[in-house]
Amino acid sequence: MGILVQTWKLTIHLTSLPSTKWRSPFPNMQATFGKHTRTTINNSTKLINAPRRTAAYDVPRAWKILIKASSPIELVKNKFLKEARVKVIHEMKRADRVVPLFSADKKIAVIRMKSKAQIHALIAERQARQLFSRELQVVMVANEDYARGVVNYSCRVPTCARGRDPPVNIPKILSRAADRADGDTLRERLGPRFAVGHKNASGGMIPQAAFEDFLEAIGVSSDKKPSPSPKKSPKSSTNQE
Repeated sequence: MGILVQTWKLTIHLTSLPSTKWRSPFPNMQATFGKHTRTTINNSTKLINAPRRTAAYDVPRAWKILIKASSPIELVKNKFLKEARVKVIHEMKRADRVVPLFSADKKIAVIRMKSKAQIHALIAERQARQLFSRELQVVMVANEDYARGVVNYSCRVPTCARGRDPPVNIPKILSRAADRADGDTLRERLGPRFAVGHKNASGGMIPQAAFEDFLEAIGVSSDKKPSPSPKKSPKSSTNQE
């Protein structure tokens, strides 16, 4: 069980960092990688993470399945995990149909979605790979149905904006955008969980009313009609995560 939990933790990095070299400070995982294919390990990671992203959020059951499993193959075959994964994919497909809105300066793309599932970060990562333009700097996915009265959001730097000089800094861009609002209360009303996190990834929870005012400040139409959008990348990924 210990090595499986260890494998699960490490494959989170394996999924996002496929070029990771497994040397110190990482433990030696060569035996595990030799026994199980990369596909099996990646799929087991997606499956064990699926229940926490569904509306049911049945993390305790997923944890029990994990600690009882003797190999990643058991996770891949588990019915409960596969059903949870199907639900996540369904919600992601619904969110993929939402047309992005763009700030007046085209620097921020906003995807407004409604889902009880915790998928806003996944959608942000996907859209960051797909959208591109010379002006685009931030992809923001706002989930307006995850928690009552608030908007849970995730931001990512799009692939097209990586490597720019100076580097894109999401918290700074969001803060400056909020400061452009009429009056001097918006930044305070957005709360302490706005414009925080890493320069390449930011997320948090803000009051619904303040979010609407933020959109107005950056020039996103309140009628939710799609604004002219950057093109989709011809090299965009079709993976579900």
